[in-house]
Amino acid sequence: MTAPKLNKTTFQDDISFRFDLLSGELLARVVHELSKNRRLLPNVSKDEESRAWIWRGQGTEDRPWYWVKVFDSSIVTFSGFFTGASNWSEFRRNVAKVLLEALSGVEANLVANLTSTYTWHFPETQIGKQFPALMAFSHNFLPENLSAIERFSTLLYEPETKLRCLFDGGLDAASDEFKFSLSIQNNRMDRSALANLLDDHFAQTDSVYERANSLLETLFAARAER
Repeated sequence: MTAPKLNKTTFQDDISFRFDLLSGELLARVVHELSKNRRLLPNVSKDEESRAWIWRGQGTEDRPWYWVKVFDSSIVTFSGFFTGASNWSEFRRNVAKVLLEALSGVEANLVANLTSTYTWHFPETQIGKQFPALMAFSHNFLPENLSAIERFSTLLYEPETKLRCLFDGGLDAASDEFKFSLSIQNNRMDRSALANLLDDHFAQTDSVYERANSLLETLFAARAER
């Protein structure tokens, strides 16, 4: 049996700087460059938290969310819930290309870290059925009623590359779904150009996502065959 595709997934990149540099002329340039291509991100607004929100879509299967939010010291790129890995990969690289143009002159050593987060959404009722091995392993640690789980997490750190991977899960009260998130943070900023940092980070996180997604699909397929 072919492994099912896990379509309801969100993707996010976060470029965090060492201080509040995204204001004034630089903020205006970032917003202008992101919104001038009407096919990429045609709408500009803001919310209570961000300095600017450049976006398209509605978060539906036909019109997934694609957006960039600009904060005082960070830029967050997001897409979901039915984007697909290939569409996300194209979108994040298109956004990065625009940001590199807008941020020309900003040195790579001003970047504090790069973080990518992937989140898979599952109906709560499927978790026990689709992950029997996980539930068996967790039997002595987790309650049988999954709604009683507030959160669990695992943090892995590679000293040589300074890469942090956080895997966590918990019940989303707003949607009655169980969410698994994988957050990959790169704190090693030893490249001279911001473009090199982004290229390396994208290649690394694409690889980690593909392995994680393949594992989840395999677990679902194994259960479906029983």
